[in-house]
Amino acid sequence: MLAGIHQALRIGRVSLHHPKWALLSVILITALAVFGISILKFDDGVASAFRSQDEIYRLYSENKQQFTPSEDDQAILFRAPGFDNPNSLEIVRNFALEISLIDGVEDVFSIFSLRTDAGNGSFDPVLPVDLQALGADLTQTLQQLRSHPLERGQFLSQDLKTTLVLYHQNFDRDGLEVSRRILTEIQDTAKTLVEGSDVSFQITGLASIRQILIDSLLGDLMKLNLIGMSLGFLIALVALRSVTLALLTSVPSNIALIWALGSMGLSGIPIDTLTNVIPVLILVLALADSLHLTYELRRNLGNSAPITAIADTLEKIAPACVLTSITTAIAFSTLLISQSELVRGLGWAGVMSVLIAVIAVLMVHPLVFLLALKLKIVPLAEPKTKAPLSSCFDGMHLFRFGTRHAKAITYLSIIILLLAVAGHSLNRSNYSFITLVHKSQPEILTLRQIEETLAPTMSIDLPIEIRGDNPFAPQVLQEVQTVQSAIEAALPDNPVFSISGFANWIAPDNDSQNREVIVAELFDQLSETTQGRLLNNDRTMALMRVQLADHGAPLTKQKLAEIKAAAGAFQFDHIRVLEPTGLLPLSAVVGSNMIRHLNISFLLAVILSGVLIAVWFGHWRYGFFCIAPNVLPIAMVGGWLFLMGWPLEMPSAVALTIAFGIAVDDTIHVLNRLKFDAPIEKGYDRVRVEKAFQDVSPVLVTTTAVLGFGTLGSQWSSTPAISYFGALTIAIFILALIAVLTVLPAWLEVFSKSDEQREILK
Repeated sequence: MLAGIHQALRIGRVSLHHPKWALLSVILITALAVFGISILKFDDGVASAFRSQDEIYRLYSENKQQFTPSEDDQAILFRAPGFDNPNSLEIVRNFALEISLIDGVEDVFSIFSLRTDAGNGSFDPVLPVDLQALGADLTQTLQQLRSHPLERGQFLSQDLKTTLVLYHQNFDRDGLEVSRRILTEIQDTAKTLVEGSDVSFQITGLASIRQILIDSLLGDLMKLNLIGMSLGFLIALVALRSVTLALLTSVPSNIALIWALGSMGLSGIPIDTLTNVIPVLILVLALADSLHLTYELRRNLGNSAPITAIADTLEKIAPACVLTSITTAIAFSTLLISQSELVRGLGWAGVMSVLIAVIAVLMVHPLVFLLALKLKIVPLAEPKTKAPLSSCFDGMHLFRFGTRHAKAITYLSIIILLLAVAGHSLNRSNYSFITLVHKSQPEILTLRQIEETLAPTMSIDLPIEIRGDNPFAPQVLQEVQTVQSAIEAALPDNPVFSISGFANWIAPDNDSQNREVIVAELFDQLSETTQGRLLNNDRTMALMRVQLADHGAPLTKQKLAEIKAAAGAFQFDHIRVLEPTGLLPLSAVVGSNMIRHLNISFLLAVILSGVLIAVWFGHWRYGFFCIAPNVLPIAMVGGWLFLMGWPLEMPSAVALTIAFGIAVDDTIHVLNRLKFDAPIEKGYDRVRVEKAFQDVSPVLVTTTAVLGFGTLGSQWSSTPAISYFGALTIAIFILALIAVLTVLPAWLEVFSKSDEQREILK
């Protein structure tokens, strides 16, 4: 069966026997892929990251449908030497008025939105139309305004130097382009109004952050791949010592990149904060396969005719390329168990792209070099006149060190492996979508300034079921107030808003017989969006909103526990407090679950890869020797994260799984060479093993350099998650190379002796 699979996967022979048809196929597929790239979509991943079958996501979705979500609020922060200056304050009022007229802006809130009871059944603005008329009383009026029950430190700082304007926009309905247009209009309005004054402004909010992410993904797609292509070519140039040969070797990987991107566009898989790593990975993986083929082809050309040399190269190297692609695809496929649509998207994109890339390499590499041979573009045999590469480049010093100290390295590696696995298993998880954007971004800095000087803009929502027909009934408001007071006592630094607070502002006299009517009448005058912050449409559910900053999953979970404890301390007759929800709880809980599933994915990748390799090579020892040394670098990186106190985040959890599928490729090529030259199942032959390593180690060093330097472009990414992912994978690639050239030879020396050899040693 496996022999049949090997034959079926040797698709490179099509290029040899039918080059014209193969070339036509490559051209047509590439044209289709270019069209796919033209329709490629981009997604910030904020929504899809948490979209799942989890109960907490269901609650979040229901809550978002019933109430106005706080994450759709956008903030404009104004600063001045003092807003007790009427001219500065007038700029903010004009701004709030003008943006309320922009199409798509549903609500605008500021200190000018606050009302006070005029005593005649009407509610007038706290700040009068003529600010100049207040004179010296303006400062006192502003200080009194800060104690307004609906202000709660949200809109005006204590030193009167900072004020906030909020507007609401339905991002899910309007989409990115409408949001971009609104942001542009608001920015232009603010620039015009503050020009020539001492007032400055900054804009922040989830809509701005999502726009930054989309723009970053679009910029990264071009930038990272160009950097990857350039660095990969330079490594191939150094290794092959021929510009023409390096260019020819790069062609298959570039075609593979185009095919992979095109397949994502045609299949509707977007480029997001996770799938953005796919193009660079495909580029470097395909170039690594292409280098393996070029090294072997150059070796074969000295002994046979060109066509035969290419055929022999495919015979020997193509199965290993296919197997490495399958193990990498297995690593990606294990991500499909995740409940996150974002992670599953990465899994599907990875599986599809890796398999398409190996087909591209095996089709295009023989075509390119067949054409080069026919046109006599380059002599593929390595020139004898050139000095050999540095001994450090061939990696044999690591092999000899491993075999000289085989027992010590074997036992030490086992101890390190066990300790690293233990440390990694203790790693705590953390997730925050704020970390998707660099901390130095103005929008993030502004968000933190708002949290420090005013109040948090994010929230935890507490839905409350109303058991009755009237949400403004005295008994309902009384019980809601009891819950609010308990939460305010538990979280004194976090403002809490509810229908009870609204009622206390409208009619502070709880004994008034008309209180219920007064509150209901004024509530009916509010906009639909504003009403949705307190009650759902049919008024059977109320919402208590606890303002909270996003400082990571652990802090959010702590606040969640405190809210649930405070609210759960009571039993009521007229209301029922439901589970807290909102984007913050969702990201904290589901994000942690996602990371836990990614750890399971890694374990599955190890098991499935080991079984496949053992079956492929026909002996269990191949699976053992392929998996064991490659778990070591992954565990070491995980253990290092634990020692440094760095939590396991989405990029690191994904990196450990995917990097394992890639790191195991080196060992597969070693075992493939051993299968031909020194089969493990026939016993250990040090001379033949050393010869096999001598043949394969230079290309392993080269391909690792390609992987490392190709992925190095991630450090120029505008998205921190991509940079972090790249740094971890580079570390794993380097450790995996050291393990395969040091630990693997030591383990072969200690564990691969046949039964007959053991008897002789006894």
